[in-house]
Amino acid sequence: MMTTNDDRRRALDALAATLRGQKYRVTVAGYHLTADEGTGRTAEVWVQRRASDNGRLWYTGPDNIPICEVNQIMDAVVAVKRQLADEAVSSRPEECTRLPRSTWRDVLIALENPDDHDLRERVYADVMRLAPQAWDADLPDDPPVPQADE
Repeated sequence: MMTTNDDRRRALDALAATLRGQKYRVTVAGYHLTADEGTGRTAEVWVQRRASDNGRLWYTGPDNIPICEVNQIMDAVVAVKRQLADEAVSSRPEECTRLPRSTWRDVLIALENPDDHDLRERVYADVMRLAPQAWDADLPDDPPVPQADE
């Protein structure tokens, strides 16, 4: 599906209008939207063609993370609100686990087939390759292991 730059701009303008209707301050520059609610935090959204979805337009967030197709505007509004509510969206594991649908399918298959060790190892490796390295950066150190008295 081929889209034009005008389609990208219309999609961003539609999101901007929806957010303004909910009293957010919105700035649109090119194919980039910035929203804030006066707290000092901002949310950013772009409109990109997604090659893996036949060139369809998608709203994307920081780090080019896909949010939703542009025809799902309320999903994009929810993502903006989440960005504004969280101190750092990308520091939350549940927000960082935006794995490709095919990987999630493989995870489910692996869970249903606990005896297929090769599949489980491959899926685990895929997930770890795609998951952010910083997940455990804020975790406390492991407690000391008690030493046996000699």
